Amino acid sequence: MGWSSILDGDLAATARAAIGEIATVVAAHPNETSAVDRTLFFAYSSAVVDRPEAYDAAIEDLLRSVEAGPPGPMLFGGLAGVGWTLAHVVDDAEGTLAPIDAALLQIVDGDTWTGHYDLISGLTGIGLYFLERGTANPGVAHAGLERIVRHLERLAVRTAEGAAWFSAPALLPPTHRAQFPAGYYDCGVAHGVPGTIAFLARAGDLVAGAAPLAADATRWLLAQHQPGGFPIQVAAGHPLELARTAWCYGDAGIAAALWSAAMRLGTSPAFAQALAGEVARRTDLAACRVVDPGLCHGAVGLAHLCNRFFHASGDATFREAARRWYGLGLAMRVPEGVAGIAMAVGNRAEPSWNLVEGAIGVGLALTAAVTDNEPSWDRLLLTDVPVA
Repeated sequence: MGWSSILDGDLAATARAAIGEIATVVAAHPNETSAVDRTLFFAYSSAVVDRPEAYDAAIEDLLRSVEAGPPGPMLFGGLAGVGWTLAHVVDDAEGTLAPIDAALLQIVDGDTWTGHYDLISGLTGIGLYFLERGTANPGVAHAGLERIVRHLERLAVRTAEGAAWFSAPALLPPTHRAQFPAGYYDCGVAHGVPGTIAFLARAGDLVAGAAPLAADATRWLLAQHQPGGFPIQVAAGHPLELARTAWCYGDAGIAAALWSAAMRLGTSPAFAQALAGEVARRTDLAACRVVDPGLCHGAVGLAHLCNRFFHASGDATFREAARRWYGLGLAMRVPEGVAGIAMAVGNRAEPSWNLVEGAIGVGLALTAAVTDNEPSWDRLLLTDVPVA
């Protein structure tokens, strides 16, 4: 069916106005967010508000960040994210990407891995960089993916329910470590098993062992499903707590991860589609625990996922759900406009402008709703369910 805009009338006009407001503020305050987030925003929002000078400035800042050296290898906030963005938006960046290739290949080399395995900070996120390199440099992509899949195979805990990855206490934030001193299995896309399943499925055609491991981990994840949804984590001696309805944790993000994985593995997406249908029928903000508009766990994040589900299936139920959530997200603005979008995020007093939680992510999702351009930037979030 191809990608097409789903908003029209006053709602589309409001969305376009919000994109323009975000572009104006982000261009005027470049230090409020990362070069990665600004580059992606101005690259995609150009279909609505073309700001070539802001885009060029973001690219220059991105290149400078390579020279300065990002703080770590991770996808979000680190070297893999900078490299992914350059590979994604710049046609001929081989000269800049070569040292990033070498650095990340060295980081994932060896027989042991003691860091995170997840999308945000670990192996899964670094793996997305090598997936993005697959077209321009398949040799580098295969070498990196092979090493990452090997680490994930060695780290996987094999149980009667299937394979999973354990979040050890030493790698947990202090508050989580205090609550779960023995660690846990994480059931969120951002930090846990579903994100790794989605990555392995994407690597399945490129690296032997990736697809079977994805299938085995899917079996484990499905075994964790409870009446009412998926839990946040699974920990010995702790009762299961169901997650909110969101991308980072909960049924919405898991539906996208499993649906996209099934399509790439050639297995049935029926469970994921049914789960997505349940998400689309949830309309109560309080029950979904939605308090802000951001991509991570907010109204516009749910709208974008439902937009993806619609384009993957053609089912108008998802389109109507997306429209509803877009409207709710836009209604969260306060009179001062885009600052209201940012300040609402996470109930914090200070604005957030970033992609995952803030105004830039809202602007990218709104752009996907009012243009005919597929939002391939969301490969970063593993929500790119193939368009029907």
